[in-house]
Amino acid sequence: MATAKSIRTVFKTMALFLGARRWIARRGFERTYPVLMRDTACTEPLVAALAPESGERILYVRGAQAEPVLALARRFPGTAFVGLEADAERATLMRAEAAAAGLSNVKAFAYEAGGRMPFPPASFDKVAFVMALHSLRPEEKLRIARESLRVLRRRGSLLASDLDLARGAQEGALVKVASMVFGEERLRPHRDGTWPDILSEAGFARVKRLGSHSVLAGRVAVVRASRR
Repeated sequence: MATAKSIRTVFKTMALFLGARRWIARRGFERTYPVLMRDTACTEPLVAALAPESGERILYVRGAQAEPVLALARRFPGTAFVGLEADAERATLMRAEAAAAGLSNVKAFAYEAGGRMPFPPASFDKVAFVMALHSLRPEEKLRIARESLRVLRRRGSLLASDLDLARGAQEGALVKVASMVFGEERLRPHRDGTWPDILSEAGFARVKRLGSHSVLAGRVAVVRASRR
């Protein structure tokens, strides 16, 4: 019969094993994810759907390791871009890099997930979510979607790219590892492909998946939603 000491030993061993798995998963994710973010199969479908136009003001919300807004600002000099960064340090760095590159059409602000965006209502023509949702808790996903709706102008559009339902074991590898890194609760709507429903719940209209693309060991979808 198992003693209390032996049971504690089993649970301690399990905890160590799970901790090691998470560490390995995080290291693998940190090495693989930046490569994904540079893959044009991941980035270009969103840019094509976003279709920045001269005179527009676009809010660019990116995930922690997604490409910054600077490359878009170079390609579309007539468009005003505002990058929303995860903290004040990253926002300061982004402003410095934009100034060093001579990009006058870029601004950067800090935003904490679950908080209020530092902009008045109807400030932007479009909003772009660049791999920004999968690392957030469900309530944070909903909050940032509602805040994006608030700062969008009437008939404005939101374009989002993020991890999506896999079509095979190979494509499922990335989202599985991401689940180990960020937690199953955060990745569940991406594993089952229901994450666009968050935009509908936030009040967006005409939520539509424009397409999904196989990228390395995952699948990324591009979704469009509109403000009424």
